[in-house]
Amino acid sequence: TRPLRTSLTCYKPPDVTACLLNYFCLQMKIEESTMSERYLTEIEVAERTQISIKTLRRWRLERRGPAYRKFGSLVRYGEAELTQWEQTQPGGGDNHTQRIDVKPVRNGLRLRRAG
Repeated sequence: TRPLRTSLTCYKPPDVTACLLNYFCLQMKIEESTMSERYLTEIEVAERTQISIKTLRRWRLERRGPAYRKFGSLVRYGEAELTQWEQTQPGGGDNHTQRIDVKPVRNGLRLRRAG
């Protein structure tokens, strides 16, 4: 009688193994990037930006305002995207480097005095 082989070897083509490995590595990177981002509710965004919930909802309908994502019926704002949107909004105040000198305009009209 012939002795039985104790070890079995499986044939796996190298390109399939590499392809599967790349796929799983890519999936892990995608999951890590999406899991690390924090999402805010519209209430949290309203409190943070001092913009009413009604305005945020109207802006979504008008495709304005900060970017958002829908998870089923839930609306969520990415914290990093919200921060980026906030930084792109124009500011005001005493920034002397952006001050515009306003020149008086005379057009021949008299101003009425109150009283």
